[in-house]
Amino acid sequence: MGILDRFFKRDNESGFSGSIFAGKEEGEHLGRFQLVMVVVVLVGAVMVASLMGGARQALERSDVKELAPLVTTIDVQPGTHRIFVEGSGTVQTSADVNIVPQVSGRIEWMNPDMRSGGRFAAGEVVFRVEPVDYKLAVQNQQANVASAQTEWELERAEGKAAAAEWKQINPNEAIPALVARKPHVRQALASLQSAKASLANAKLDLARTNFSFPFAGRVRTATVEVGQFVSAGQSYGTAYSLEGLEIEVPLADKDLRWFDPEGNTKAVVSTTYLGRTYELPAHVARTGAELNEQTRFSTVIVRLDQPDTGSAKDQRSYLVPGVFVNVRFFGPEVENLYAVPVEAFQENNLLWSVKDGRLKSVQPQVFQFGTEENLVKGLSPEMRVVSRAVSGAVDGMSVRVFDGDVIGVRPDVTSGTGAAQ
Repeated sequence: MGILDRFFKRDNESGFSGSIFAGKEEGEHLGRFQLVMVVVVLVGAVMVASLMGGARQALERSDVKELAPLVTTIDVQPGTHRIFVEGSGTVQTSADVNIVPQVSGRIEWMNPDMRSGGRFAAGEVVFRVEPVDYKLAVQNQQANVASAQTEWELERAEGKAAAAEWKQINPNEAIPALVARKPHVRQALASLQSAKASLANAKLDLARTNFSFPFAGRVRTATVEVGQFVSAGQSYGTAYSLEGLEIEVPLADKDLRWFDPEGNTKAVVSTTYLGRTYELPAHVARTGAELNEQTRFSTVIVRLDQPDTGSAKDQRSYLVPGVFVNVRFFGPEVENLYAVPVEAFQENNLLWSVKDGRLKSVQPQVFQFGTEENLVKGLSPEMRVVSRAVSGAVDGMSVRVFDGDVIGVRPDVTSGTGAAQ
């Protein structure tokens, strides 16, 4: 029996209205079934696509190998290096000298540098007192010397004549001192010597009309002017010697161990003056008598070396009291030290070396820290030291070494060691 026959048979059995309601109910069931099938097909498609995508990503990950970090290394070789100790301090003067003329008179000339801040050389005249009176005094003393010289010569001549006459009259008797005029000769000689001393004093006063200092230095204050009358023994300002400039440098015991503070250790003083940088040779003069109460540091007193020329324009004059300077002390030369760039040091002064493509930590003994290089011991000549910090570095970590081309170790990374690049 066909489908149509069964359909019409049900219609005949149930009547027309019954067949209509039965067909409607069967259609609703069929619609729900179709909707469920569509949802099942869509969900299945999504799951299949997801599984295929995951499998493809897993396949891609299995084919990719992570690259180890790229590092640069440097050769380190032992050598002989000088130890330098760095310090700083403020320039001070050991003492100020008063500007006190030794003769009185009116100032007829003054050096243009005879002002606050002026520079002068050793023996350079800074002002001059009118010398006329002192020249006349010299001439007067010269006349006194000539007179005393004549008197002394006359007494000697008269004494010789009297002695000869006595010898003729009394050939067998000794010549008395008064007859030979010996007291008179000694008195005349004393007068001559006194006159010569007075002449020397007059010449000294004349020379002192030209006022100068026996050292190279700078004027701190001055209150003299041309035409001003100055009195001997009166102060008219202050100056200081360049040789008296000192720098007090506080240093810790760990720095003092590198040189002998009492052994005239060489040093270099660097300063900036009017926009220019100067480096001046210096030496350790002495050490302070006590420690600083707050820092417990010792004080090393440094003095500038005297230049070969006595010029007032030498570079020492660019150091003024109160200026802040840096001082580098020359320590001993130490053998078998390695100079390693500062950038190569990690935390806690650790270094990384590379051996067989893997990092190995090295803890060297740092002898001296520097601005560009640190001097250390504890390395070996064949060691390759990583030149810069490595992010996330650990002992045994795989790395690639840069040697001009991006080549090196490319390990199969499956355990998470190394970093993706």
